[in-house]
Amino acid sequence: MIKKLALVGASSTGKTTLLILLEKAYRDNRDIAFVHEGARQILSEQAPSEPFTLSVQERILERVLQNEQLAVEKNPRLIVTDTSALEVMFYTKVAGDEKGAAMLYQKIKNYIPTYSKFLLLNPTDVPFLNDEVRQETKETRDTIHEMLLAFYKEHHLPYEIIHGTIEERQKQLSGIFQSYLTS
Repeated sequence: MIKKLALVGASSTGKTTLLILLEKAYRDNRDIAFVHEGARQILSEQAPSEPFTLSVQERILERVLQNEQLAVEKNPRLIVTDTSALEVMFYTKVAGDEKGAAMLYQKIKNYIPTYSKFLLLNPTDVPFLNDEVRQETKETRDTIHEMLLAFYKEHHLPYEIIHGTIEERQKQLSGIFQSYLTS
């Protein structure tokens, strides 16, 4: 059975940086498939003026699910994703669209159990820096983090908070990967 770990957290917490570093470290290991962030792909390709709208978040969700399916088709023992299918729901909610967030939840609620564990990156350990694709505020980052944490707790989902510098996080995540690969 394929295990799936999701590197999750709000923007500017190091998810993409860590995924790239870990993908390089495990490049010769066919037991691991890495999935790049669907939101970053959509926002780079389409540059919507309002990225948190329901229609944009639906396109992002579709890309996330496509990317994860492509990883499953490689038949690895472990899949590591840059974010999960859940984030679209929280970004829609931050934009004030509670109804849209509820609709997205209905679309993904049966998909949530496909994740073995959510690895939540602590935002306070790394500096807040936007890039050319992601332009959220620090307030949005902190709100998304709290929403993720509350959701995992409320729904009794397996999660672990990842702390430290990028290097410390990479070491911690490598240890987690090894435990999944050897179990």
